[in-house]
Amino acid sequence: MCTYCGCEQLPAIAHLAHEHDEIERLASDLAATVEAGRSQQASALLANLVRAFEQHAAGEEAGLFEQLRQAGEGLAELDRLVGEHRAFREQLTDQCLLDDSARTQRVLRELCEHADVEDTDLFPFAQQVLPDWRWEQLGTER
Repeated sequence: MCTYCGCEQLPAIAHLAHEHDEIERLASDLAATVEAGRSQQASALLANLVRAFEQHAAGEEAGLFEQLRQAGEGLAELDRLVGEHRAFREQLTDQCLLDDSARTQRVLRELCEHADVEDTDLFPFAQQVLPDWRWEQLGTER
């Protein structure tokens, strides 16, 4: 999470950033487990990652993304990010993902890069363009 704009002070963004941290931690643990060849542990970690990602993506899309859409802001970027969410859902739930270590590592790296883009680009953008009343709505949705 960047700290240059103060967006992390908004409860909705702080919550999403915390979820990103958890997803990135799970992805890192999974990458190390796959690298070590511990397939049973990798399967359990992947299941936890899928749950965390799905919960996060669904909340983000229904919350912050929806507020930005309703405000007419960043629509092309939102479409791109939602498309990435869709692709990650498919890749992370592919039964063969853990069979290919290089593919697994690539997907996990791309997932963390996606979270970083949201942290450093989308969240500061949202802080700048959404009025206070939209942030208040986000606070009541959780």
